[in-house]
Amino acid sequence: MLKAALLIFIFLHTNLLLAQKQEITVGAASSLREVIEDIGKNFEKENPSIKVKYSFAGTQSIFRQIENKAPIDIFISAHTKYILELEKRGDLFKNTYRIFAKNLLVVAGPSHAQIEDLSKLNSNKFRKIAIGSEAVPAGIYARELLSKNNLIEALNEKFVKTTSVRHALKLLNMGLVDAAFVYKSDLYNAKPNIKEIFTPKPEIIAEYPVAVLNYSQEKLAALVFYEYLLSKKSQTELRKYSFLRGGDD
Repeated sequence: MLKAALLIFIFLHTNLLLAQKQEITVGAASSLREVIEDIGKNFEKENPSIKVKYSFAGTQSIFRQIENKAPIDIFISAHTKYILELEKRGDLFKNTYRIFAKNLLVVAGPSHAQIEDLSKLNSNKFRKIAIGSEAVPAGIYARELLSKNNLIEALNEKFVKTTSVRHALKLLNMGLVDAAFVYKSDLYNAKPNIKEIFTPKPEIIAEYPVAVLNYSQEKLAALVFYEYLLSKKSQTELRKYSFLRGGDD
């Protein structure tokens, strides 16, 4: 019903879109950079009257920008926590909150450092471990996992806190830490010797919700891109970067 209503709204205002070039800004979690840029390029080819700009950063940083009414039209978060807070405040446009993509939390490290149990991170082999700060979505998921395994206190002195999951990967790529909690999709940007060395069972699935913001000055153009993000074509693109589609279990 919602999708049909949005499509009717867009159809009725098509002439406005064609009349002049419009520009929208997507505020997205840093782990989405490559796939969102690819989707954006495809979108602009099919919709030449709409230019898509991007603001990639840690989800908590984008959230703060939105609180300060930064010029962002669409928000794609790496955790439901932040977007649900905006929904409570009435900052999302007409229930546009949807799950755009999903991801898997993994432990990454040198390929020779495979571990079969999370408790092995407490060995001398792992002296420094990159983990998102308490406000970073990947850090939230990682701490929930470690807490369930009673490892927070044991590993606390090894933690190197990061401002985003890409920051954690950067430290690992540079050899400044021995392991890092990242998303499976982040390994797309890892050095050849950096691999997934542990995958939690059951899997820790991170959800990436998307919504159009109520204060957007370009709602029509934003809605067109929003629908494109949720289209079968864009959802298929997610697989190329090891994301799960929003509707996948």
